[in-house]
Amino acid sequence: MVPLSVLRAVPGAVEADQAYLPCELCGVPRGEVLFHLPNSLDAKRRGVTFVRCRGCGLISRNPRPWSFDMVRTLTTGASLQTHRWSLRRAAASWMRSIPGRHVLVIGCGPGHLVKRLVRGGFSPVGIDLDPTGIDAAFQGAKGIAKPPVYRKPVEEAALADESFHGAALVDSLVCLPNPTRTLVEIHRVLKAGGICLVTVPNASSWGASFFKKQWELLCPATALFHFSPKTLAILVEETGFRVRSMRQISDGAAWAASLERTAKRSANAKLDRLCRTARPFLYVLTHGAAWLARAWGRGDRLVLVLEKR
Repeated sequence: MVPLSVLRAVPGAVEADQAYLPCELCGVPRGEVLFHLPNSLDAKRRGVTFVRCRGCGLISRNPRPWSFDMVRTLTTGASLQTHRWSLRRAAASWMRSIPGRHVLVIGCGPGHLVKRLVRGGFSPVGIDLDPTGIDAAFQGAKGIAKPPVYRKPVEEAALADESFHGAALVDSLVCLPNPTRTLVEIHRVLKAGGICLVTVPNASSWGASFFKKQWELLCPATALFHFSPKTLAILVEETGFRVRSMRQISDGAAWAASLERTAKRSANAKLDRLCRTARPFLYVLTHGAAWLARAWGRGDRLVLVLEKR
């Protein structure tokens, strides 16, 4: 592991649109480098470096963008959201617990969740720097109208105090440059007893530990942070929410994709061909591994339901 201070001394390591920043949770300025990866969405073709905080253990990109304008430059059009059955079930459970109709969705992605909310009788408002996905989701939809979508951070949307009954960040919290500020703002706009759904990849999952930089949910082009149950609990405590429930989900798809990526990027052509040929068997095998990981508390994703205190 290379200390972050060593990278700071490299000429040209920091440019105008990103900088080395202290830990988002505890402020510790130094981190332990985990790995360096290419970033296909960066026009300058610069790589990304993930580090682990020596204080609280939070994993983050460093250097990283510190404002939404810079995130827009680097990641416009990208979305970490995947809508598999496990996430749909988590969203359905959250929708049943919302005490009203007005819902804020941060990171609309392909627009599936917003569309479900509209069809379920809710009045959602979206926050997304690139609403292309939600525009496509509602194009040609009969009997439903596209809700308002702000193309700006929630901190800049000037939403009224206590104006929403629920909020959702489905795999979007890790893409935000200031997750603490975002959750504080969500706390402000939620009514008393408002419910917030948060889903993030689990940085302490078996998949993350086994596949490391080939982990499907690492998403180096879009993700700025990765949380474990410990670091996510610290973030929630700092922002004034109460954890109503926390659970882990796994459906095996991330394991299968990680295995295929590992085989493809290896120097072994036979292994790559075997993975592609045995894909059906691979999915059965990885679903079993994902079930075991979830049973042992090391599932692929964390699903939190937060309540405003």
